[in-house]
Amino acid sequence: DFVPYPEALVLIGEIGLITLLLEAGIELDVAQLRETGAKALAIGLTGTVLPLAVGLGLAIAQGATSMKSALAVGASFSPTSLGVAGSALKSGKIADTPVGQLIVAACVVDDILALILLSIFQVLVKDSPSIIEYFLPIISSVGFLIVLGGSAVTWMPKFIENRILAKVPENYRDFTMFSIMALMLSAYLPLMYYTKASYLMGAFLTGCSFALVDGAYKKFMHKMHDVMIWLLRVFFAASIGFQVPVTLYSDPYVVGWGFIMYACIIAKMPLGLYVPQFEDKREGQTYNPLTRDRLITGLSMTCRGEMSFIIASFALGEGLFPAKIYAAITWAVLLSCI
Repeated sequence: DFVPYPEALVLIGEIGLITLLLEAGIELDVAQLRETGAKALAIGLTGTVLPLAVGLGLAIAQGATSMKSALAVGASFSPTSLGVAGSALKSGKIADTPVGQLIVAACVVDDILALILLSIFQVLVKDSPSIIEYFLPIISSVGFLIVLGGSAVTWMPKFIENRILAKVPENYRDFTMFSIMALMLSAYLPLMYYTKASYLMGAFLTGCSFALVDGAYKKFMHKMHDVMIWLLRVFFAASIGFQVPVTLYSDPYVVGWGFIMYACIIAKMPLGLYVPQFEDKREGQTYNPLTRDRLITGLSMTCRGEMSFIIASFALGEGLFPAKIYAAITWAVLLSCI
């Protein structure tokens, strides 16, 4: 009630998240992705299953009323926040390193799987859903990754650069490139959303289409960097901050279970073991680069944020668990952001 039109601020924050995914796609090292794509997929899949299993067990121990309720608790901890992890990687100046690229790709896989989980929960709460409704999110997500993702790293950048930008006067090339980017974004976002895939995947795939376009990343950062910083501040303050039930944090039950549920978050730490050797140890180094990269990956994958709140809010709205459990979940999620 204190902030007027909170929905508008949340929407502005979501635009910030979309620009972050767009930047992550443009920044993507396609050659590196070909080498680490399987690892990113493995990290994303394992990172979804581990918190889901731990959360399921804790919810049953806490006295969950149904299997759907217990699954909802675990699913709330499954997604890693690319917004939180990406900001941390950029602050540490490692977002464009091989391990940074691996983490970004794994986070995208994580978000896609989280949206699939959310779509499945939306089907589970229906009275008599059809069989196809269970599989539509999986089919659409995998299909778009293969078709649009494959195009983005093969023929599409060449088409944009050689068939379009090369024929435009140099003074108008930046404007033309950003116009194409905006048109693709306007098409991909609703396409992904209405086919039950992740709209965030649409932003990422749009960016990937420009990853091999000469100078695209440098021009994007020159035009958008300052705007992105402010949009992301709104994202953390509004899109995440407005969903925190601060009035319930005075309850010892909420705080206690929040600390217990933090086990679902640290369950992702072992994901660092998937990281391969990117850098050999040089003479005189006081640390092992492989150990460093695995620690960075494990800690980055423990970051939770917007998707955890979205899944938990949906479960609360559908009556899958009470307000105190929702508050405990958000407490644990906030701890992961520190």
